Amino acid sequence: MTSHTKKTNKDAKRAWGSKLHAKLNGQKQPDAVLVDEELSLLSLHFEALASYLQSHEETLRADTSLPQSTQDWLQQDGLSNLSAQSLQEIFKKSAAHHQGLLRTECVLTSADAHAQIIGASDATITTVPKACDPKRMTFGFVRSAAKNDKKSPSAAITFPMIALPSKITKLPDMSPDHPLVKTLQNLYTSTNHDWLHHMSISAITKEVCAYKNDDRAIEKWSEKHFSDNITEYPIFDFGAYETLYEGWAIYTNAQIMKKSPAGNALKDEIMTTAMQMINLGKDYIESHNNSDQSMKTAFWFIMQTTKALRSIIPVDSFEMHHFVEAAAKHLPHPDRYAEEQIENIKTRLYLGHDAMCMLHSPKLAKSEIQQKKFENFTNDNPKITVEAIAHLACKFG
Repeated sequence: MTSHTKKTNKDAKRAWGSKLHAKLNGQKQPDAVLVDEELSLLSLHFEALASYLQSHEETLRADTSLPQSTQDWLQQDGLSNLSAQSLQEIFKKSAAHHQGLLRTECVLTSADAHAQIIGASDATITTVPKACDPKRMTFGFVRSAAKNDKKSPSAAITFPMIALPSKITKLPDMSPDHPLVKTLQNLYTSTNHDWLHHMSISAITKEVCAYKNDDRAIEKWSEKHFSDNITEYPIFDFGAYETLYEGWAIYTNAQIMKKSPAGNALKDEIMTTAMQMINLGKDYIESHNNSDQSMKTAFWFIMQTTKALRSIIPVDSFEMHHFVEAAAKHLPHPDRYAEEQIENIKTRLYLGHDAMCMLHSPKLAKSEIQQKKFENFTNDNPKITVEAIAHLACKFG
């Protein structure tokens, strides 16, 4: 290995690590500043959530199976008066009360940079998971250390982290600022549902965020719907924790993008970014003279884009079909690229579906019993969600 190559590799490692360091340094701002950043980023989400629940208000008011406290809140026009502003207030007060914050913006980094952060942190930083597999994409969280001073008493501030595989991060022309990487980061940020986890923070594991927990009502809500109700709802493994709570956040985040102008604006923005990825892939391949490596790299980013989209739209939807067909049509490639790699995308979307896909399209389930459980859950999602929001509105409103 030449000295130039060694220097290039060292610079690349430093670049990926700098992204994490910059985010961690940003965590040192006053808590109120960080919360205000989140509120600004999530304004359309709050508006869309209010509209989603209000679109079901008539049915929810008539539902006598809801807890009495939720029924009372509905009858007192709590849902009618719900707004983006009132949900923002719940979000803000939850952060102050629980002394913890789950942030929305993702950081894309490398497995090496992740290991560096942990090795040099002297226990001031914790992550889930503890280590990243350099051969695959790793989704996780980075949690800042607890602040013990009285002026800033937050227990922890957590942000989502995605470690890209070494086959991407070790490419000589790839960096955190590369358009392909930045666009993928934007997609994972804009489709992120962790704001819903923040609002129901007492339901999450303290491995992710060491919040102050005194909300047994949210814990019981989580247990009731996502752990104990196995006869009615599906229970499946989303990575580290066997629960439907993650499924609820994914599904609710997707549903709010269908019921209001704010939701439609969110989805349009996401689909526009996804289509930009196709053009960026085309540019990347052309700038590398249609090399095999550049086609494989572009294909990898297109595949990750479909995974991000899969969290908010059904795999059998018009939007997903349009995206996949556009990728096949517009990327410059030899025939084998269209026939093999794009077909691989289609196969993994339409045949290799998982629980996330079945949340949006229960008919993809492999048995009638499983399909019925997914249908029960998706049909009941508005009342599951309003039960939590009603409680939080009464607690923090």
